This record gives sequence, structure tokens and C-alpha cells, in this order.
Amino acid sequence: MATFKNFPYPRDSRCDSKRENLTNQNIKAMYDFPLVGDPTEINDRLHEWEYSPLTDNWGKAGGAICVCVPTEIANCKKAEAELRSLFATMTDVVLVLNREGRYIKIAPIATERYKPPAQFLGKSISEVFTKDRDQFFIGKIRGALDSKEPVKIEYSLPVGGNEVWLEAKISPMSENEAMVVARDTTERKDKESNLKDSEQFWQHIINTNPDPIFVKDELHKYIILNEASCQLLGQSRDNLIGKSDYEIFSPEIADNFRKTDEIVLASGNCTESEANITDANGRGHVISTKKSLFVDASGKKFVVGTIRDITARVAAEEALKKSEERYRAFVNSISEAIYCLEFDRPISIERPEEEIVQEIVKTSHIAECNDVMARVYGLASGAGMVGKKISELEPPNQIHNIDGTRTLIRSGYRLSNLESKELDKSGNYQYFLNHLVGIVEDGVLQRIWVTKLDITERKKTQIALRTSKERYRGIIESQQELIVRVDLEGKLTFVNDACCQKLGCDRQEPIGRSFTSLVHPNDLPATLEFMQGQGEPQARSSVELRMLTPSGWRWIAWESYTIRDERGIPQELQVVGRDISDRKAASVALRESQNQLELFFSQSLEGFFFMMLDSPVRWDETVDKDKILEYVFSHQRITKVNDAMLTQYGATREEFIGLTPKHFFAHDLTYGKQVWRRFFDKGRLTLETSGRRLDGTPIWIEGEYICLYNDEGNLIGHFGVQRDITERHLAQEALRESEQRFRQITENIQEIFWVASADLSELLYVSPAYEKIWGRSCYSAYENSIWLPDSIHPADRDRIVAPLGKNDQLPEQLPDEISREYRIVRPDGVVRWVGERIFPIRDELGNIYRRTGIVADITDRKQATQEIHKALEQERELSELKTRFITTASHEFRTPLATILSSADLLEFYVEEENAQKSFSHIERIQTAAIHLTTMLEEILVMGQAESVGMEFQPKPINLLDFCRSLVKQVKGIYSSAPQIDFICQGFSVADRSTADNKNPEAILTEALVDEKLLRQILINLLLNAIEYSPGGETVKFELIPNPQGVCFRIQDQGIGIEPEDLPRLFNRFYRGKNVGNIPGTGLGLAIVKNALDIHGGKIAVESKVGLGTTFTVTLPLKE
Repeated sequence: MATFKNFPYPRDSRCDSKRENLTNQNIKAMYDFPLVGDPTEINDRLHEWEYSPLTDNWGKAGGAICVCVPTEIANCKKAEAELRSLFATMTDVVLVLNREGRYIKIAPIATERYKPPAQFLGKSISEVFTKDRDQFFIGKIRGALDSKEPVKIEYSLPVGGNEVWLEAKISPMSENEAMVVARDTTERKDKESNLKDSEQFWQHIINTNPDPIFVKDELHKYIILNEASCQLLGQSRDNLIGKSDYEIFSPEIADNFRKTDEIVLASGNCTESEANITDANGRGHVISTKKSLFVDASGKKFVVGTIRDITARVAAEEALKKSEERYRAFVNSISEAIYCLEFDRPISIERPEEEIVQEIVKTSHIAECNDVMARVYGLASGAGMVGKKISELEPPNQIHNIDGTRTLIRSGYRLSNLESKELDKSGNYQYFLNHLVGIVEDGVLQRIWVTKLDITERKKTQIALRTSKERYRGIIESQQELIVRVDLEGKLTFVNDACCQKLGCDRQEPIGRSFTSLVHPNDLPATLEFMQGQGEPQARSSVELRMLTPSGWRWIAWESYTIRDERGIPQELQVVGRDISDRKAASVALRESQNQLELFFSQSLEGFFFMMLDSPVRWDETVDKDKILEYVFSHQRITKVNDAMLTQYGATREEFIGLTPKHFFAHDLTYGKQVWRRFFDKGRLTLETSGRRLDGTPIWIEGEYICLYNDEGNLIGHFGVQRDITERHLAQEALRESEQRFRQITENIQEIFWVASADLSELLYVSPAYEKIWGRSCYSAYENSIWLPDSIHPADRDRIVAPLGKNDQLPEQLPDEISREYRIVRPDGVVRWVGERIFPIRDELGNIYRRTGIVADITDRKQATQEIHKALEQERELSELKTRFITTASHEFRTPLATILSSADLLEFYVEEENAQKSFSHIERIQTAAIHLTTMLEEILVMGQAESVGMEFQPKPINLLDFCRSLVKQVKGIYSSAPQIDFICQGFSVADRSTADNKNPEAILTEALVDEKLLRQILINLLLNAIEYSPGGETVKFELIPNPQGVCFRIQDQGIGIEPEDLPRLFNRFYRGKNVGNIPGTGLGLAIVKNALDIHGGKIAVESKVGLGTTFTVTLPLKE
């Protein structure tokens, strides 16, 4: 083969037809291409060209290496022309250099990127390359020449101020010359750099992804695994790369993986599968693997898979399944209707709201629905519903249809928990809870998916539904991951859309904020520890934190990966998060369920046990239940039991396991079978009964028991929760006795005892004494409150009822203890005084949760108090009267005595003068004064006797007419200057005579049975008062009036009269009217009159007008 000398001229069209072949295989051909280069060469020679195609890293053709051998022109001109055309279209640099690195030949270049070839010819590499690269290039040329083997190199050159990358192949042509074919790979280098950055970026994401990710080739060998995969399998990446599933897993698992791989490679479809694997540490995992096909540019196929460790989910599902089996009796079947609405034509959401509402209501029809939905409308299956218009099922003008549709539109075509009220085929209303999701594409509403939950019986099943939701919370299947980047100062430099959506912000808002600002304050220590670990050598770290979102605090599981530069210095922390709030809640619910089971089996004071049958039995009306019970009582055994159950029965686990119903009801098998029959009939049983421990001692138990069934509905056993309530039973008995004693006390005491809520708005208990004191029924108190305004005295109503406020609600600040007295008005109008004390009842935390009160009837006490006050007032008045009496008595005694002394002196004088007339006058004055003193002393003595031993009553017949006449003379004898006294004695009227038992007035007047002494005191006092209080000397009228029932004495004067306010106290001792002035008197006369009349059984009446006079009427009954 001759040394390559010249190259074809550019753009020879004859090579176009061969260009495809040149890039696919090595060929030899004869072409008569003219050459350029050394002018000494013969250009009309024919050359034989050998082509070796050049390809890039992806197998794409990018050029060729050509070697030629001279031949005869006559045979090769055509080939030469074709080769010239080929070279003219090539962009590769083709040149020949010697051992010293000098350019000998250069082929023409189709691109204008480089300098013309003539500028390089004859120059050395040192004149073109920099010093650090020329020796490298010369060394590679010499290496190729010495080894006589092609050498590939990659280098860069500054061209036009830019760095240009070239990939060259150095092929030895002779001992001192080598051909270099160089290709511009700058664009590829930039792509590779970008690809490397992208690969590094995605590699970071893949490595920080908490889910395992892997890639297999067509030979089922692992070629890529992220850190999560290595952690799951418990092996290093180096140990896993290049291995197949058969080298890692058991044959059964590997077979399964191989089958899914082949399905993906053959069909290109994604597959999902679950498998149980064991890692290198012997730990078992349940994984869910999703595989998809990836085909690169060269057509190679790869299996890309993601693994989700669902061990916890499967465990939860298993626990949930078991829990569902165990608690099946607690929950009735919950049906939810699901259907899809489509329209006669899609509806633009840009139209006015009312138009959209009418279009949806009138044109919507059912495109899909389940059987439950069909049963809602009385059909057997969903197939019968498809195609039906909603307007056929429900009137389109129903309010819930229109309002619900309007609400759906305003909510952005996503609406949850919409309640509706609908009529079924029977005309009965049904209530549903609806969830609606409108599918909007390109501004057009295509369809609406609706889930419809019948909540007509929601009131009855609400507790069961809530319990079901707590126990059977759905397992989280897929979550959108949150990705953020944090710099060395802990500030956010990048957040993805999912994170923004979760945090409720746009992409730029959190940038520059501290990562810790999003974290719950209680999680800051864990956050700081998590952030400080970014400089540590380990590749991953994880933490669970609470983050603030628009919906509140959410738990996010973060896993970090430290991004380092080429020197290994940390630059950023890339953190991938997943919202695990629901998982947390599910985990908490699961843990709670597990803890409950654990509590039942280890810590609870309640006994927990499973009692399973040796073989399932059928229990319905088609079987002989007595025969089944015989089998059950011998073949249903305790299989699992907790310590509390053992403690209840005083047994060891070995003694208790295997016991049958016969053992527990050995004391009464008949009763035991009755209980079992009732239990099996209902499927569950709540029971409180007595039993026997293993030692035969009695025990009281309370339990809940649930039947367990297999998938065929046959009974397989039951489980129960059982409590030893022996102490409680005894305590309840004691409590009942205590309550009976309490009720006996509260229902027999005179006081009212009541208990009410803390705000007194609700009366909880009132004792029967309420009916006695209030005069109302206890029922009315429960209905209307004790403090019914109508029952409170008007004068006390505002003071008692006002503190309750409106609607019987107390003000916030109410004293702990309240004491008050007020009057109540009974329905019969009787007013009673009550005293009430209200006390708080507090719970363990000191909070008032009840109030109690005691109400006593204090009417007697109040009356006694009033009497005491009245007596005290009377005592005070009496004291004043006594003081006045002493003063008056002193004056009254002093005046007559002075008169007597002066008259005696004058009498002595007149005796000496022998003046008889004047002596007689003074003697008369002495007598009058002495009589006045005697009268006063008699009054005092009489009153004293009446208070000490009482007045003697000695009635005897007297002639009242003669008695009165003599009494008038006596009074006139006392007062010589007394006014005229007109004495009048009246007789019976005609009407009186008919009822007088044949007694005439004269007989009554002459045979009256009275105490003369007392009667004299009565009449003398009244006549003297009439005279004394008539200072004008007016006539005093004295009447004696007999009648069939007795006799009346009326004494009437025309004196000063009595003030009206003095009349009620006129007969009190020592009391004198306010208008008596200087008229002498002791204030005892009328008191003596009243006492004397009381002894006679008589009465006295007073009529008086100030300035006109007073009339006293004394009535005495007849005495036989």
C-alpha cells in the first residue's frame, strides 16, 4: 500500500451515491479522484481507496478514514471523481504530520470554522498548539508510529476566542508519517457536559428519593441502583451492579421478577407486582414493584423499576383485614353510589353561570354507575341506569339540584360533602352525602363524577361509621414528593411546584427564607440537628418534621442528600419530602389498634380472650340449634387470653387455655346454653352476670362478646372483652343503699334539697319538700326552674330572678356560695318566706360542674323575728311610756298635794278668822285632790295587780239601771263643776222582743250577771275621760242599751277627739294621744278598761273625730 499523498477535490458529486455505504462498513473501491498537495505528484493516476467509517459514542456516523493505493488512470477516473465529491462534503479535519509534528498535507475542509489549509502546511505543532499541549500531541504521534497501531486522542484548541474540542485518530502511514483525522466534538462535548450535569442532577434526585429505583439491561442485569435500593437489599451498590435477580433472591422470587421483566421488554407495557423478599440481614419485606420500558437511541432496551416498601402497609392491611373480620358484627354494610354524568354536548365553563346550571340539570345523563346507585332508584343493576337522563330520575327544578349545581360551579368543579334530599320511588325522602368532581379539559366541562352516600340512617350509624373510619383508615398509596434545596446557611434556594402547592405559596416566595421558619417550634432541635449533618460523610439522612401549610401543621418526612463540588466540599443540601400526615394518622390509628390489642393482652385490667371452635358450624334456622350447642359446649375452646382474664378467674395460662363453655357454666349449664343461644342469634352480646372462678368462688362480670365468621358465613368462634365488676357490683349495691338513705333523708327533711347544672340552667334533682313549701309539683320545677318569676314575690323578683339573666343563663362571674332570703307566692296566694343557700360542686380539677342548694321555709322564723322586733318596739315604746308616766305621775301627785297643803294652810287661816264659807271651799278642794290621788293610785294598783296575779272576776246579779244612775251621781260628786251628764236607758225594739226568750228589758237590766267592781272601773274611766277631754264643759251622753244577746254602754263626748294614728294604740299601757296637751292623765285608764272587758268577754269600739268628740261603745254578753 502506498503512502497517502493527496486528497480528492471537494464536492465531487460522484461520491454521494456511496456516502451511505461509507458510514456503515469498511469498503474498498476504485475512484479516479484528482488530488491536491505535492505538485510533483502525478494527478492523472487512478487510486484505490480504503474507507474506515468513524462513529461517535452513540454509534452515529460522523466521517471516515481513507487510505489510497495508486492504480491506472484508465480504470479509476470515475472512482476518483466520486471520492473527490465525498471529501468535499466532509467536515472532518484530515492531515498528515511527520514524527517532528510538522504539517505535511491537509485535506480541504467543508466548514469555514478553521483557517485555510495553506496556513498550516509546513508549520510545526508547536507553532499551532500551546506548549502544554504540543508535547502531548507529538508524543501521541510518535507512539502511533512506534507501535504501528492507530491511537485515539481527545484535545481542545482555542479557535476564534472559543475552546473547540476535537476527537482524533492517529494512523501510521510510514515510519515517519502519520495521518490524523480529527472531528469537531465541541457540540457533543457541550451536550455531554449538560447531560452529565443533568445526569448528576437526576442522580441526586434518584439517590435522595426515599423509594428504591433500579435499571436492568436486556440480560436482566442490574446496571443502576439508588441508595434506597441498596438499603432495602442490605448490600452495597458495587456488590449488586451486574448481578441478576437469581444471584440476589430466591429462585421463586427471581422467576417472578424475570417474568415481569420479559413482559415489559416484550410488550413495552408497565407492570406492577408485589413480592415478599428477605434482605441480607434476614429481615422480611413486602415490596410493590412498578416496571416500565426504556429504549435508548441505539435501540437498546432497559427495564426501569421503582420499588415501594409496603411492608407496613401490608401489615396494616392484614391487621385491618383481621380487624374487619373481628369487628364485622359492629358495622353494617356501608353502601356508596358512584356514577358519572355526561352531557349532550360538552359545556364551556366560560358561559354564564345560570346557563351552565340549566345545561347541566337538563342535558346530563348517566354514563356509568354501579349497582348501588341503581338500587337507590329501584333498579337491579347499574346497566339499567346507563343512558338515563337525570331529569328522568329527579325533577330538574328541585332546589337541591339547582343549588348543588351552582355550588359545584362556584367551587371550581370540585365539591365535597354536599348533602341532598331526594324522593325515592316510594315517595319517601332519602338523604345523601355527595362528592362531585367536574372534569374540565381546555375550558370545557366534559363530565362530572359523583359519589353518593346514603345517609338516611346516619343518625343510627354515625357512631359505627366513625369507629369504622378510625379503625379502617385507608392506606396511603401515592404521594407527590416535595423537593427543596438549602444552602449552607440553611436558606431555601429551590422549591418545586409540589412543595409550593403544599406550602400554599408561589415559587419565589420561599426563596431566601430559612428552612427552619417553616418548621413547628417544637421540632426546631431535630431540624437543626438534621441541617447540621449536611457536612458529614454519609450520603443520606432523614427526619420527620411538622411544617406549616394552609391547612395547618402537616407531618413531612424529609430525606437529604448533600451536594458537593469536585473537591468534595458541601455546597447545598437537597431534601426530598413526603407528606406523611395521613400515614402518621394511619400509623397512630394502627398503633392505637395494636396498642389496644396489646393492652387487652398485656396491660388492661379488662380480660380479653378468643374462644374458637374446633370446626366451623352453621347457625341459622335450618339447623338443629340444640344439637349445635351441645357440640359448641364441648368443642369451643379458649385459644388466647390475657393476664387480666387469668387474674379474674384466678388461673394460670396453662389451666385456662382449652377451657370450654362447660367449664364456665358448670354450675348452671341450662343458663349457659340460654346465654349462648341468645349470643349466637344476635351475633354479639353485652352481658352482666355472675359466674364462678376456677376455685368456685363467685364473680360478677360485665362483657361484650362478638361472633367471628369465615368467608362462607359459618361461625368459627368469638372474642370477648370482659371486666371483673365484683367490686363495682358491691359498690353499686352500697351506692344504691346510700342513694336510698340519701333519698330517705332528702325526701323526709323539711327543707328543699336541689341539684342543678353549673349555670343553673337545668334542674337535675329537687326533693319532694318543694311541693309542700312551693305548693307546686316537682315536675313544674323540672320544666320551668325553681325560680319561676310568677312564684317569686313581686317585691323580691328583680333581686332573685335578675341574676339569672336571659334564658336562665347566669352571668360569668357568680359567687361560689350564695345565701339569700326571699318571699314566694304559692298558687293559693299564700306568701311564705324562704331562706336559700347555694353551694358549688367541683370536679377533680377544681372546676364547678354542678350547683346544689338547700331551701328552708323560714316563715315562722320571720314571723317570730317580726314579733321580736314588734315586742322590742313595744318595749321601747313601753319604756318611753313609763318614762312619760313617771313624769306625769310625779306632776299629777305634786299638783294635788300642793293643792291639799295650800288649802290646809288657808283653812287654818280661815278657821282663825272664823270664815266658814271660805273654809268650806278649801275643804272641797282638799277632797277633790284626795279623790284624784286615790283614783290615780287605784289605776296603778289595778294595772299592777292585773300584770302580777290578774284581775279577779266575781260576777253577781245587779240592777244595771240603778248601778248606772248611782255611777252618774258618783262622778258628779267627784267633779262638782263637771259638765252635764245625760243618762239614757233604751228598751227592746219589737224585733228584738221576739228573740229575747220572753225576757223584757227591765228583767235584763235588773238581773244582769256582771262583776260590779270591774264594770265600775270600765264606766268610771270612760266617763272621767269624757269629762276631762271636754275642756269646754260640753254635755256628755251616757246610754244604757239592753238587747237579747247582752247589754251595751255608749258614752259620747264633744271634746277634743282622737287623732286617727293614735286609735290603734289607744288601749296600750301608758299611751296617750298626741293632742292631749296639758290635760292630766296616766295613760292607764283605757288599758284597765280593756283588761276588764277581756275578763268579761266583752268588746269595746271607738269612733272619734278630732275637734268633734269621741264615742266609746262597750258591749257585755249576758251571764246566766
